[in-house]
Amino acid sequence: MAAAPTVASQMVPLGELFNTAGAGDGIRHYLAAKKISTTPTLALIAKNAEDFTTMIVAPFLAGVTIDGQDHKAEAGDEPVATAIMIHLFVEARRQWDIFSQAPTAPQPQAAAATAAQTAAGNTPTAAATAAHIPDRPPKTFAAWTQQVTAYEEKLFDGKRRTFPVQELLGAEEVLARMWFEHTVTKMYTPVTLGEILCRRTWTPGRMLNPLAAERAAKSAGSKALRLEHGALVPEEPSEWSPWGLLSTIDGANAARWAWILLGIGEEADVIKYADWFVAKARAHADMVPAIQAFWPEEQYLLRRGGEERHERCGDLAGDRRAS
Repeated sequence: MAAAPTVASQMVPLGELFNTAGAGDGIRHYLAAKKISTTPTLALIAKNAEDFTTMIVAPFLAGVTIDGQDHKAEAGDEPVATAIMIHLFVEARRQWDIFSQAPTAPQPQAAAATAAQTAAGNTPTAAATAAHIPDRPPKTFAAWTQQVTAYEEKLFDGKRRTFPVQELLGAEEVLARMWFEHTVTKMYTPVTLGEILCRRTWTPGRMLNPLAAERAAKSAGSKALRLEHGALVPEEPSEWSPWGLLSTIDGANAARWAWILLGIGEEADVIKYADWFVAKARAHADMVPAIQAFWPEEQYLLRRGGEERHERCGDLAGDRRAS
């Protein structure tokens, strides 16, 4: 019997990944000097985009000498170099997540029982099917390319759109949870105003996000343990919450792009809801904590279908114009 293909053999070779990302010689030589010579190595060199930025991207931007050879991004090209390198990492990680999560073969006894049921004309029980559904979301978001492609293939005035990935890059853990809830459990958790902001790699000003760097540093340190589902798991850093007007608006806009990317609610309704909240916050800038209380209360509307959702989102839009 032929051996099963390895994860590495199914991933795009690193040279081809360089070509599709438009990586120049400077980036190629730098990654080679860092001993990153295969796509799996690139995928596993860091836990997430924040760590990759700190470990790999930042030294290249600042300039570093490895084995007597200087490596530094060209002056003025730092944003492009950063985008290319993060794209390389995210794509490599996406491929690793896809090919390393192939379904495992069923145990012989279970396979025999299922075969016997099928032969007898019976359908496997719901309990047997449910046993294969994970009880918690993954930490990585494997549907990046799929969802970005779906967004960009919807033409606007006959032209392809471009999804602003920098709005969400680095917040894959949040996206993975939202995607899991949307596609598996249908049990939705409200998206808070701070959870994407404190994880994403970039600020709206396209600067490296200090909140993400601080969170990554805390995650890398020693952690307290707590009991969850009968097992000891490390405590995650406490959630950050925005306290000012601009960060509150940033949080709403980040959630807007997450909902649109994942297809949670109709895009037009998501836009109406986010615009309503942003307008409400601007109109009452001296009451930010009170305005933030509105945020989770209306999110259920985005998941309702038909006329009720459109009517209520229309009411919100009318409320925005009146405020």
